Amino acid sequence: MDATQVGQQITAGILIDQKSGQVIWQKQARQVLPVASLSKLLAVYTIYQTLNTRKISLQTAVVAPTIISGLENHSDLSTAKLTVGHSYTIEQLLQATLVASANDAVMVLGQYLYGSQERFVQIMLQNAQALHLKSVQLVNANGLPADIDPSVENNFHTQVSENQFCAQDLARLTQVLIEQFPQVLKVTQLKQINIDGRNLDNTNEMLPDAKYSPTKYQVDGLKTGTGDKAGYSTVITTVIQKRRVILVVLKAPSNEDRFLQARALLDYLAQNWVNKYKKLPTYPQNSWHSIWQPQHEGFNNLRLQYQLDLLKKPQRLDYSIWVHKQQLPILRTH
Repeated sequence: MDATQVGQQITAGILIDQKSGQVIWQKQARQVLPVASLSKLLAVYTIYQTLNTRKISLQTAVVAPTIISGLENHSDLSTAKLTVGHSYTIEQLLQATLVASANDAVMVLGQYLYGSQERFVQIMLQNAQALHLKSVQLVNANGLPADIDPSVENNFHTQVSENQFCAQDLARLTQVLIEQFPQVLKVTQLKQINIDGRNLDNTNEMLPDAKYSPTKYQVDGLKTGTGDKAGYSTVITTVIQKRRVILVVLKAPSNEDRFLQARALLDYLAQNWVNKYKKLPTYPQNSWHSIWQPQHEGFNNLRLQYQLDLLKKPQRLDYSIWVHKQQLPILRTH
């Protein structure tokens, strides 16, 4: 199997090494698409930042406000069925957001931490800009289309009908989320949570013992997104050959296809690629780099190309890694 035989049933996607940022596989990775609840990853990143900065405990109780009223009128939406006026801990709300993709849970968190859904979105957009996620366009924090989200009726700043990302920016966001807040993986690997006596199942059907669980590696995250325009999408992370990798799959035609395509892509990596540490002649001293390459290719054809950035102060000498005549694509988090 080669790269042209995988990912055929999806519109766009990307597979990267989480730590190094090396792009292992990609398809239409810069195409901007509706992503539905995958945009909650930016919401969760923003929430974790705020909790950390303001030193807010996960056990802090939050009262569900009236802003979530109206979601119950749409039976097909993912919610935790939170009750207005009832209290929930921040930990419960984060779990519901990540595990069950609960729209009401992320809205309650946003209202508590930022005072309004519009302010929540503004902070999310500021974070997207800081992370150089240039494709991001937001309507709200939950990922719902504007016409069925009661929280955006008076949001005159909305420029699109629903949240949009490209696969590359979702991968970069996930890189940073895991790097800065690794505790997120303790939540995303939960198979089920309980709120108000109701069990909410994880929407990720590639977790261990789930329907599409792989056999040679264990998936421990991360998030799904589903919508009429977004199709069936997901961000998956796992460890292969002792390296954490991140896979973004956008707009598969069915729930089954998104997970089968994701599993096929990760199987392709596990069976056909190898990761090795190579010492490269970097300046001012040699350094070791973890590099993925197809098994049939040697590791003796790597070379460096240096670039001096004269516009930055202080001026910085940077380099890129080349294989044969092609630059090794790398997503950098800073």
